[in-house]
Amino acid sequence: MAEPWAAREVAGAQLPDDRFRSSVACIAEGLASNGGSSFSVACGHGGRQSARRLFRNEETTVSGLLQGHVEQTAVRCSSTGYDLVLCVQDTTTLDYSKHRSKTGLGPISRNDSSRGLLAHSVLAVAPDGVPLGMLHLDIWAREERESGEEPKKRSRKKRDTSDKESCKWLRGLRAVQQALPTSQTALLVQDREADVFDLFEEPRRSRTHLLVRMSQGRRRVETECGDESGCSTVLRTIEEAPVAGEMVAEVGRKPSQPAREARLTLQFSSQRVMPPHNPQTSANRARQAQPITVIRAAEVDAPDGVEPVCWVLLCTMPVTTVDEARRIVGYYALRWTIERLHFTLKSGCFNVERVQIDEGHALKNALALYYMVAWRVLHITHLARTKPDEPADLVLGPLEQQVLRAASKRPVVTVADALREIARLAGYEHYAKAPPPGVKRVWQGLRILETLTQGWELAQLGHKL
Repeated sequence: MAEPWAAREVAGAQLPDDRFRSSVACIAEGLASNGGSSFSVACGHGGRQSARRLFRNEETTVSGLLQGHVEQTAVRCSSTGYDLVLCVQDTTTLDYSKHRSKTGLGPISRNDSSRGLLAHSVLAVAPDGVPLGMLHLDIWAREERESGEEPKKRSRKKRDTSDKESCKWLRGLRAVQQALPTSQTALLVQDREADVFDLFEEPRRSRTHLLVRMSQGRRRVETECGDESGCSTVLRTIEEAPVAGEMVAEVGRKPSQPAREARLTLQFSSQRVMPPHNPQTSANRARQAQPITVIRAAEVDAPDGVEPVCWVLLCTMPVTTVDEARRIVGYYALRWTIERLHFTLKSGCFNVERVQIDEGHALKNALALYYMVAWRVLHITHLARTKPDEPADLVLGPLEQQVLRAASKRPVVTVADALREIARLAGYEHYAKAPPPGVKRVWQGLRILETLTQGWELAQLGHKL
């Protein structure tokens, strides 16, 4: 029997047959409890057989499998108690170059032998950093380039955005507006790759806003002169703006450096950004300048050997005070949450790049459930940092709490107690100034707790017999 969280998340899934529903919940629970194991071991014999029939079914889709989870995410978004929810968009590459037996893959780099998939997702995040769930997931393989065909990277200026990979940002925006109620205020947060003028032109509801890190420095700004000779670039305009204040922001860790806090100076101004001049794609439609708030956050006194942070952010929300600018920069800093989701998927937690499913359609469907269970682990980890005093019932069932208390010989009353003792099962050392446990320790502890709980249940059953 699946745990309540898994059954709840798949209750609204669109499946070829409703009889699959309980199987999907059990598969999700197996993946969550046995991360790092192969797909077959995590699901067990019965789950493996059900998964094969479900994932290979032509009527099974990634969006259908996640429909129930998306609905539950929307519920969590509206019940956060905040006026706004962040919707972080990003793309990651899934490398299966060494899996020669897999079908339905495509190139993922300039290396002709590279093979894999691309996954573009939207993760809902509360303003305090708690991941609320997936709102969109699209997985695809790039098309093979025919011999003698012009590389698409060179021809991209000749094509409309709807014919480019960058259309993924527009699809993500549409998916968010479809998933969330009209009363929900949402801020879509994206990195530099999303700096596409079409994204700002895409129709949005009045409560849906965009926050994008600037990449296209060539954009120009309308001035009172009204002609091109009196215009300036966005970057030059914001660099000339006065420093309005300072703030401290958390910078997510990278492979070469740990997470840290950065002291940033803030500049901001309201501008009207003109569309790019590209006659080949713009001849058939009128394009209007877009009103955008530009914020520049530049680090001072960066540590030796570390490249200073310098974010130039484009936002559709009005910013008139330093506090509002600080808030927007803080929202952008939470973009690293989706990178932790990708880390959880690719690291020893789940190793999705080693999943032994050869048929491309089935592999994509399996990855949809991996995304959901990776969110589950990330969600539990963040709760300990943001809601440490909430009851332990928020993350563990009654039996799991009982087993954890017996194993740790310590009280398990709050979320912080539960996460600390779970991580301790996996070797986490807690002391006065110890950092909170990370995703990997929590995942390892959950696996151990699952095994202990199964043993406890068997012992109780044997005692009754």
